[in-house]
Amino acid sequence: MVKTIFIDSNILIQQGQSLDTTLLARVRDLVAVDLVEIVTVDISTQEVAKHFAEHNYKNVSELFKPRTLAILKETFGIELPEYARDEVFNELFETRLDDVTEAMHDLSARILSTSTIDPKLVFDDYARRTGFFAEAAKKDQFGDAFIAATLGKVATAQKPITIISSDRDFQILSTEDRFDCLNSLEELFDILGFSVPSPELPRIFQFLSKHLELHLVPELEQWAPMLVSDVEDFNDIDLKELACSNYKIGKIHAFRSANRVEQLLVVGNLKVGISFDYEQPDWTGSFWETDKGDKIPLDTIQGTQNNELYAKFSLLLAVLADGEPSNISEFSFRELAGGGSFITKSS
Repeated sequence: MVKTIFIDSNILIQQGQSLDTTLLARVRDLVAVDLVEIVTVDISTQEVAKHFAEHNYKNVSELFKPRTLAILKETFGIELPEYARDEVFNELFETRLDDVTEAMHDLSARILSTSTIDPKLVFDDYARRTGFFAEAAKKDQFGDAFIAATLGKVATAQKPITIISSDRDFQILSTEDRFDCLNSLEELFDILGFSVPSPELPRIFQFLSKHLELHLVPELEQWAPMLVSDVEDFNDIDLKELACSNYKIGKIHAFRSANRVEQLLVVGNLKVGISFDYEQPDWTGSFWETDKGDKIPLDTIQGTQNNELYAKFSLLLAVLADGEPSNISEFSFRELAGGGSFITKSS
């Protein structure tokens, strides 16, 4: 099952203003292969943008003081426009907010709005010193309280949200079966059973390009009957010899097992051409065998299928101590599209 996570602002701030670290890139890989999905909250993205904007403001604020402007004009002939301090900060904030929002989109994050929360519920907690205000009734807990309430609108015991935060503010939620808490993104990888560093993808890609074809036909034989659109029961299909050609591997993602360093999980997509003949019962000329209660066809229908298919696949890849791939196992398609049809394998 896909794990739903919320990455707190303090974790994102640790990644730096570019939000383009190797660690976040690996989280994007988890999202790309449907191991993880991300939800965030609008005011959480604002907190991150505010932090970076304040840092930027400290760096540039001196430039907009009247005395600094006068020195620049007198000494260098540089005449900068005058801006009010709040105008400078607002421009910086809007720019950083655009950056953070784009980073969330790159992570395919679903951004939830706090507008769905009744403020009275949060203020009641504040007045009664309960929830996020239980210990010290700090005013700066309002942001976290609204975030928790917003996440609580979508979190369920069947589909809980994992909160990743480096402080203990959200630990209060871990008593509920709708939430659990981790301290870092590295801990997320530990829970999933993977190490963070990415295996060497070019070497893996080269190996799969040479050796994957042997595993394609057996898997395609399981899926091919589903491509015959005019059949009511796929079990009626008698598949003849199937051939595949011109397979091309697209983008791949790889994860090394934390417990078995010689084993990788590889997930990717590919394109392949297939052709096969088949027979199916002709039920239009059938009759009932009353003794057995079975419908008996009198004839069969032959057909031919030629398709160019697009598939998402997963496999386990054994590697040697030096990282050289050695063997493919448990190869399977997760989704397949072609011939006007789209099929998802039930889990």
